[in-house]
Amino acid sequence: MTKMTQGEKNAKQRVYREKRKVALAKAIEGRPPKYSSAAALRQAVDNYFVECEKKSEFPCVAGLQCSIGVYSNSLFDEMAIRGAEYSEIARECKSRMFNWKFQSASSGEMDKTIFIFDSINNHGMINTRSENKTESKIEANLNVNVPPELADMIDE
Repeated sequence: MTKMTQGEKNAKQRVYREKRKVALAKAIEGRPPKYSSAAALRQAVDNYFVECEKKSEFPCVAGLQCSIGVYSNSLFDEMAIRGAEYSEIARECKSRMFNWKFQSASSGEMDKTIFIFDSINNHGMINTRSENKTESKIEANLNVNVPPELADMIDE
C-alpha cells in the first residue's frame, strides 16, 4: 500500500469539504429559514451578546444556538450558504466570540490554557513556534497576534 502525499491528502480534503457543502445546501434548501431576513437574525445575535454581557457569561456557539433557536452542527456553514448577509453575520459572531475570549484571557478572567486550546480548535488559530520563545505567537486569518506570555502556556 502506498502512502498518500500531502498534496493528495489536501485534494481529498477539498473534495470532501465540497461534497459536504453541497449536501448541506441540499438539506437546507427546502427548509424555510427561522428568521425572515438577515436583519432579524442580526438582531437576535446582538441580543445574545447583550445577554452574555449582562450575565457575565462567555459567548459560545452552543449558547448562541440556544438563544437564537437554530440548532445545527454546522451553524456557521449553514449561515454562509444562505447568502452573503448571513455569511457576514457568521464571521462577525466568530470574531466577537474570539475577541471576548481574548480580552478575558488577557485580563485573567479566563484561563490562558483554555483560551489557547479554544483558539486553535474553534477559531482556526495556528501556533507558530520558533527557537526564540520571545517570537512565539498564535496567528490567524484575522491577523491577530497573541502575546508570547499567552502562547507560552501551550508548553506548560
